Amino acid sequence: EPPHVIQSVVENVRKVREAAGPTVDIAVDFHGRTSPAIARRLANKLEEFNLMFLEEPVLPGDTQALKELQRTTTIPLAAGERLFTRWGFQDIIEQQAVSVLQPDISHCGGIAEARKIAAMAESRNMCVAPHCPLGPIALAASLQFAA
Repeated sequence: EPPHVIQSVVENVRKVREAAGPTVDIAVDFHGRTSPAIARRLANKLEEFNLMFLEEPVLPGDTQALKELQRTTTIPLAAGERLFTRWGFQDIIEQQAVSVLQPDISHCGGIAEARKIAAMAESRNMCVAPHCPLGPIALAASLQFAA
């Protein structure tokens, strides 16, 4: 990304942090649209805003890039919304490549499969936050899973 795009992201996050104050959690979703190099650069520049996490900072399935990024930032990383079944999560969990797993109940195999993924994550001391952008039924399923 050109420097002005990176600076624009930083300024937008700065505005949100100033409006929200220091006690509100803020997460920034990269939607897997940045290269590992740009994700590192952005993470470095966003450190000062005390973010809750960076979501999908690189393409799904790039466990090595997540692991390397995790080593270079204090911002927790979140991923998993585009992974399917416990076998899709296995590598990211075994390598502890993120701090927060985000299985999407609608994509990962339902509530039962999400519970299995969560149990795997718990064995590696990883947090789970269900991902849910799909509507009221998916939200109800996510709330049931999180209960």
